[in-house]
Amino acid sequence: MADRITSSGCAAAAIDGPFHGERVTSPLTPVEYQGRIAAEGISRVLDRMACDWVATRDLLVNAGIADPTRQAYCGFSMGTRFGLAAALALGPGLKCAVFGKFGTQSTVGLNSGLHAPARALNDASAIAAPVLFHLQWDDEIFPRPGADPAV
Repeated sequence: MADRITSSGCAAAAIDGPFHGERVTSPLTPVEYQGRIAAEGISRVLDRMACDWVATRDLLVNAGIADPTRQAYCGFSMGTRFGLAAALALGPGLKCAVFGKFGTQSTVGLNSGLHAPARALNDASAIAAPVLFHLQWDDEIFPRPGADPAV
């Protein structure tokens, strides 16, 4: 995806999610990283990730690589969980966003400390840019009623 984006003359960036990649000294299991997010507090982690995206954007802009008036965001699943707050924080330069494979309800496998439906809905409703949401019809973690406003 990055090759396609950059070959069109746009900058592309990806950063590690909380307690993933180079943010930790060794890989963590889902139970471990979800526990760390819950211990820190989901709202605090959402805010921290939003700040990290703004800082990444600012570095690219200051290096002359990106245009602050023409930004987009794309993230699925965890990329939506943390991307809603990031897209909102990116401000008026955000021209579009793609989210999906996420919802306000979950069925299995997630630490209850990650459950923040009001925050997700508030952040999503405050994004002014056009948004495309990819709904996985039979998602094993996020059921349709929590992801599809029509249900």
